[in-house]
Amino acid sequence: MMLSAVPMVAPPIASAEVELDGVISAGEYDHSTVFDTDQFYLHWTIKDDRIFIGIRAATTGYVGLGLEPKDELLNLDIIYGRVTAGPTVEVRDTWSSTRTGPAAD
Repeated sequence: MMLSAVPMVAPPIASAEVELDGVISAGEYDHSTVFDTDQFYLHWTIKDDRIFIGIRAATTGYVGLGLEPKDELLNLDIIYGRVTAGPTVEVRDTWSSTRTGPAAD
């Protein structure tokens, strides 16, 4: 399923330090956008050569994000995860060099 972005109305603001604590706080990330009518929120901050990403999504399964250099579904970096019982978080970092699916990265 392809999601379409809806820009958030608030302009980006300088963030405080991103905390890797599983909680997305107001103003924590420099940029935000929402996809699929309030179902998938993507937050990000770029600092030097690193990108910090926070995702809040309405799902009963997993959530994923694909990053690609072109709109071809080739050379695609795919990160996906889920929250299991406990709550335990499982995250996978994969790479897809073809359109046939990802391999462990």
